[in-house]
Order: sequence, then structure tokens, then C-alpha cells
Amino acid sequence: MRIPWSSEALLHPVLGSVRPYAERLAAFEEWPSVDALDAALRDRLAVGSAVRLELQHKKKPRRRRAPLDRDSLYVVRIAEHGRIPTRERSWHDLTNALVWAAFPKSKRALTARQLAILDARVPRSATALPNARSREEDALAMVDEGGILLATSDDDAAAVSAALRRGQPAALRSAAPYVFGHALMEHAIAGRTDVRGYAVVLAVEEPGSPRSVDAALARWIERGDELSEPAPWRALRVDAVYG
Repeated sequence: MRIPWSSEALLHPVLGSVRPYAERLAAFEEWPSVDALDAALRDRLAVGSAVRLELQHKKKPRRRRAPLDRDSLYVVRIAEHGRIPTRERSWHDLTNALVWAAFPKSKRALTARQLAILDARVPRSATALPNARSREEDALAMVDEGGILLATSDDDAAAVSAALRRGQPAALRSAAPYVFGHALMEHAIAGRTDVRGYAVVLAVEEPGSPRSVDAALARWIERGDELSEPAPWRALRVDAVYG
């Protein structure tokens, strides 16, 4: 999906949950380089276990049956080397960087869990990755790419979850919504309005505080009790959240 650079796109309502960091990029008249993007977000990428954005290079062809180059795998680059492979001139990767800036604890928790699954499923001597992801891996990918966070109080969390299950989005008005999935952001910037995300209901002490929401999502990921459950009821139109 090739979308031209536009500082106006940084004002799109879908970027509301990452607005303070998107505004840092408004002065760029053209696509920022990966190094410039890293510099603009450096203070937030350094929160906790620091990560950096690195230019993603094309992978070299690998001989059949050769051992996997584990260090080149995306999740390993981040979790073990503190490097986020990033393509230039890519809204997908730029919005991913913005989510890292806004929700650093959650992104680290998500990557750590993905790495733990990789280590459990793929021996160091493996020559290929599994053909299919586990249910938990699918859920983590959907949160990462398409997560819509519905932050609410302890008292309202059960009611919001029940409303989702019944397909009653109007009942979600008691929750504070945050678009977390960077693929959702990319699709909305491209003009798509029919995209559905993966809703996660979070009981948060301060639903209006992005940092409290970040901590709550990190705990939800680390707990993991909902990640292996089939959850078609989580599908939620993204324009219903930011529209």
C-alpha cells in the first residue's frame, strides 16, 4: 500500500491515541529517513529496555535446508537485539514506530511473548518456521496489527465485554477507545472505512490516561488467559471508534 507522504495524514482521527508523537513529525516536508524517525521518537523508544529503529534490508536468499538465521527474524531482532526493522516510505512501519512511542510497555510485552512462543515451537536447529501459527500467535498478531483498546473502570468492564459479545457497539460508549493496531492506522489513512479491528476490554484505574492503558495492556498480554480463546465477538469497525 503506497500512500504519499502528507503531514495532514498525521492529523487523521485514527491517530488520536498516538497524537503527541505524530505531531513531532508534522514539520517533515517529505518522508523522514529511518534515522530521522528514530531521533524524533528517541526519548520514548528508550523507555524501559531501549530499542532503536533500524533500516530493514532485503533478506538474502537462503539455501534449502540451511539452518534458520535466528538473529534475522523480526521478533528476535527486537526482543534480543533491541532493533526494530523499519522500511522507509512506509506508513505501516511509521505508524508501528508511533505505537512503540505511545505504548512502549505493551509493545515490549507483546514482543517478549512472541519470542517465548518462537523458542517453544522452533528448535535452534530448525531449517524453517512452522507452516501455521498457533491460536495464541494469531491473537497476538491481531492485537499488534489491529488492536482496538476499550479502557474502562473495573465496574464497567464486564458490561462492556457483554455488549461486545451481543454485538451492541452503542453500549461501548462508557469505554475510552484507543487504536493500538498500526495496520488499522495505515488502512484508515489510505481511506478505507470498512476495516475491523480486534477489541480488547481493559479494566484501568485511569481510562483516560494513555500510560495507564499501556500498563494495563502489558499486564493483559503477560497474563495471556484470553489469548487462546476463540473470539469472533471482538471484531469492531475501526471507524466506529474514531468516527
